Amino acid sequence: MNQDCEPGFSFSAWPLSLILMMASLFLAPPLALADEPPARPAGIDADRLLAQKISAYIDCINRHSNWTMGSRERYLDWIKDAKRGPTGREPVIYGLYPLYDISDCRAGIEKAANLPPAYPEIEQSAAAWVEAFVTLDSLVAEANRYYELENYKDDKMAKGKSMHPQLMEAFERFDAANNALYGQVVTTQDGLAERRLQRLAGDPALEREYLFALLNDRAKQIVRLMDSVGTKSFDRDGFATAVSEYEKAYFEADAYSTQQSGQSKEAFDSIMMMMALEYLKSAKSLMRSERGGFRFSAGERMFIEDGSGEMVEGHPKHLVDRYNRFIDASNRSSRHN
Repeated sequence: MNQDCEPGFSFSAWPLSLILMMASLFLAPPLALADEPPARPAGIDADRLLAQKISAYIDCINRHSNWTMGSRERYLDWIKDAKRGPTGREPVIYGLYPLYDISDCRAGIEKAANLPPAYPEIEQSAAAWVEAFVTLDSLVAEANRYYELENYKDDKMAKGKSMHPQLMEAFERFDAANNALYGQVVTTQDGLAERRLQRLAGDPALEREYLFALLNDRAKQIVRLMDSVGTKSFDRDGFATAVSEYEKAYFEADAYSTQQSGQSKEAFDSIMMMMALEYLKSAKSLMRSERGGFRFSAGERMFIEDGSGEMVEGHPKHLVDRYNRFIDASNRSSRHN
């Protein structure tokens, strides 16, 4: 019989995936007469343009941010002292994950900078994000080759020691750039989502769009309440309310989705709803785990201490992982409708 273990973990959420609000999801505006002068975009027209502009930033964040921070976590998993760096005497030396190619993402950000409306703050943040990533990518690639070829066995970890401060500085620089861009995109996206929900509400012809938009919104409310999970400031009642509201939105969307069997979009919606249910299960598990004081079994604790909390139901990383999977499925569904 496994003994229960006290949590003993510190949780810092990785960037959450963002909902890709495709411009095509907004209602089509009325056509202007040919002899009318072009008007300054307003209302839904302005939102459509803004959604198109920030979609490039969202794509980049979703594809690169979590993986990049995961590379840092992989590196620090086997290093006992992050300030001191590798010594060469570690029992296991994993190295770190190589980063994804950024070419398409970089081109998308450069293109977005020239799209209306002008948004200097977010455009500058996106450019800084790319610059920080490029610098980090070069260092990670060099370090990855060094550890993959086990060259530390030949130079007594000399290069690993010299690279460590540069790697840490580059990771910190990217983390700061990512946080800045992420925060600005989230604020912008929140406004878009709220206005879109208001337009969709009450229109029977747009029931699907409304129910799935509401589901995404309720899912977002849950993860935003978990920053302080495991501390005295955690809003347990607020979290329980958010889970309850998401559960209601899930069953409403699920009932609608079930009625649409046979439609061409069914497969993508079905995958999204499956991920939505997994997220609901994870949210309930976290709620119960927190209420019980985060007492994990010895086996579960091994995963947590290995940096794989996403494998353990009731752990905050599990919820983040299931949320990101749900948003990814939601984005895929949106692209095919």
